Amino acid sequence: MQPTRSDRSARTWGPRLRWFGAEFLVVVTGVLVAIALNAWYQGRRDATTEATYLALLSRDVERTVADLQEAAAFERSQEMNGLTAYRAFSSRRAGPEPDSVRVALTQLLVRRTATLSKATYEDLLSTGNLSLISDRALRDRIVRFYDESTTLTDILNRNNATFVDGLYNRTLVASGLLLPKVLADPFGGRGLSLADSLLLEGLRGGYDDEPDPLWSLPREDPAWARARSVLLTRTTTAAVSRQSDESMLEQAHALKHALDAERRRVGALAPDSTAPRGRAPGETNGP
Repeated sequence: MQPTRSDRSARTWGPRLRWFGAEFLVVVTGVLVAIALNAWYQGRRDATTEATYLALLSRDVERTVADLQEAAAFERSQEMNGLTAYRAFSSRRAGPEPDSVRVALTQLLVRRTATLSKATYEDLLSTGNLSLISDRALRDRIVRFYDESTTLTDILNRNNATFVDGLYNRTLVASGLLLPKVLADPFGGRGLSLADSLLLEGLRGGYDDEPDPLWSLPREDPAWARARSVLLTRTTTAAVSRQSDESMLEQAHALKHALDAERRRVGALAPDSTAPRGRAPGETNGP
C-alpha cells in the first residue's frame, strides 16, 4: 500500500516540530537566564548605590547631630544669660550693674543661625534616586525628618530675626539704653574673639567702659518695664530654640541609628560598596 500525502507530511513535519520546539526552548531559556542575570547584576548595582547613599546620609546626619548639640548648648547659655540679667533687672537694689550682667546682656546680642546638613538628601531628591532606599518605612522617615526639621529651622531663624535682631537689639541697644561691652572672649567663638581683640587693641588708651544709661534711670521709669519685657522675650526665644534643637537632636540620633542598621543590612548584599568619599553617587568633580 502506497503512503498517502498526509502520511508523508506527518513524517516530515514531526521532526521539524520537535527541532523547532527544542530551539524555541533553548532561546526562551537563554532569554530568561539573561534577564535573571541582568536583574541580579542590576540588583547588586542598586544595592551598592543604596549602601553608598545610606553612608552619605549617615555622615550628613552625624554632622547635623554635632551642629544641633552646639546649638542647644549655645541656646542654653543664652537662657542662663537672660535669667542672670532678668534677676538684676527685677531687683529693687540701687547701684551700678554688676559686670556679670553687662557680659550677659552683651552676649545676648548674638544669635545662632540654625542649619542642617542635607546635601545628600537634596541629591536624592534632584536625581530621583530616593527610590533606591528600598526600605519604605526608612525612606518615609528620612523625608519626614528633613521636611519637619527644615520647617522648624526656618521658624527658629525667623524668631531670631524678629525677637533678637528686631526687638532686643533695637529696643535695648539701638535705643542707647545698653552699651555693648567689648569682650575679650565671648562664647569662646573664634570670629567674635578675634573681632573683639582687634577692637580692644584699637581702643587701647581711649576706651571708656561707661555703665549702661539704663542703670542711671529710677526703677519707676517706664524704660525698665520695657527692658524687662524685651529681655524676657529674648530669654524665651533662647529657651524655645533650645527645646527645638534638642527635639531635632533626638530625632537625628534615632535616624542615624536606623541608617547605620540599614547600611549594614544592604552592605551584605553589596560587597562592592565603599565608604563615602565626600560626594554623592553621580556627582562629579566638575567640567
